[in-house]
Amino acid sequence: MPVAELIYADAECKAYERPYVVSRWVEGKMLQDVLAQGSVEDIEHISYAAGSVLASLGMFTFPDAGFFGPGPGLVVDEPFPNAVEAWRGYVEMCLSGGAGDQLGPDLTERVRRLLSEGAPYIEQTDGESKLVHADYNGSNVLVTQEGSTWRVAAVLDWEWALSYTPMTDMGIMLRDRVKHPPVFSDSFVRGFAENGGKLYADWQMITRLIDLINLCEFLNSESHRPALMEYVKGVIIATLEDWKI
Repeated sequence: MPVAELIYADAECKAYERPYVVSRWVEGKMLQDVLAQGSVEDIEHISYAAGSVLASLGMFTFPDAGFFGPGPGLVVDEPFPNAVEAWRGYVEMCLSGGAGDQLGPDLTERVRRLLSEGAPYIEQTDGESKLVHADYNGSNVLVTQEGSTWRVAAVLDWEWALSYTPMTDMGIMLRDRVKHPPVFSDSFVRGFAENGGKLYADWQMITRLIDLINLCEFLNSESHRPALMEYVKGVIIATLEDWKI
């Protein structure tokens, strides 16, 4: 995996009130900047590369899906019961808290209906326990160009990593696909599928459903970010309308 070299890590909060790492500087541009300013050809090439890297990430597997513990190594110490229960349970936890307050009773009830209707799609991912970045987006992927060739220089910010399905990261990356040329999502998905990534027949539905975890977690946050909240609510409403719920 292209990652920044780790120089120092304080996971036990010995020097500061929170864990932190120091990593070596990596030259590159944020993927989101290339998507916003690059040519169609540039977008096609770098999107394919980002999809290929996501496929490589899924080659790291674990005995169970779940959250990693605080100790050394990547050890799952909070296994998920199964894909549907993990997905539905986390979204429901958010809906019972701040996310429900942000959405209001009508939208909250519609999301709950979607949890029931979408369960068969999520069930297809049961048994997947691959390394997931969980924040695989255009601001955390550094890219660089060598001649006419684009490559991913580094994937940054791994604090949310867990063992689950790569459809999580695909949903995050493609959340704003309508803002970019169609070649972005087409090339990203092709890069994933042609380099060993498991692409489900229902991948579009699965990725959008799993992304509800991240969207509802945003709404559950105690930080006051009105613009972000309105954006997230808009994405959730669009998902509900696509399902006609």
